[in-house]
Amino acid sequence: MQGTLYQINVGSGGIPKHPIASATVTLERVLGDDQTHHMSKPRVKPTDFRGHGGADKAVCLFSFEVLEELVHEGVAVFPGALGENFTTQGLDYRLIRVGDLYQIGDKVMIQITEPREPCATIRDRYTPAPQRSIGAMIYNKAVKEGKFLDHMWGRSGFYARVRRTGSVQTGDAIHQLEFPDPLGLLVPPRDFLPESQKH
Repeated sequence: MQGTLYQINVGSGGIPKHPIASATVTLERVLGDDQTHHMSKPRVKPTDFRGHGGADKAVCLFSFEVLEELVHEGVAVFPGALGENFTTQGLDYRLIRVGDLYQIGDKVMIQITEPREPCATIRDRYTPAPQRSIGAMIYNKAVKEGKFLDHMWGRSGFYARVRRTGSVQTGDAIHQLEFPDPLGLLVPPRDFLPESQKH
């Protein structure tokens, strides 16, 4: 599966995030993006993330195609509106699975860790009407439980861990690595493993 990095988004806190032409991707975040604005207490150390962010949520991805669908459904969203770092184009999020590896540009490699659950800020800001929650339009219990065959799978975007750092720029190619983990070294988060593999 291949796609394109349509837009890179960062922010100083909250949503929406604003576009930038290029960025450095570290193990913890896209540089320039503040991931601590939801913390109720100051960080004790640099690796302390009690809000969004941290290694398993270093990058948030959202589909440009899903944004277009939401606009047609009456939600006033745009690239960066939902707080994603990478707005992608051409990737079918219904086919993305936890554990998948993707290369972006020449160097950066990310691994999908979990579907993104919309936070209260997103639900409050972008719900089109009291009886139509954006949360319910893009996320449900089945997705939360990792049921990737559910019709809602992929609509809320994904979080990813950075496996190889580097720089990215708008327009970079994104392609899935077909045989990402032949030795079984990269293990998906425990909550998304089949019961038979949980020890």
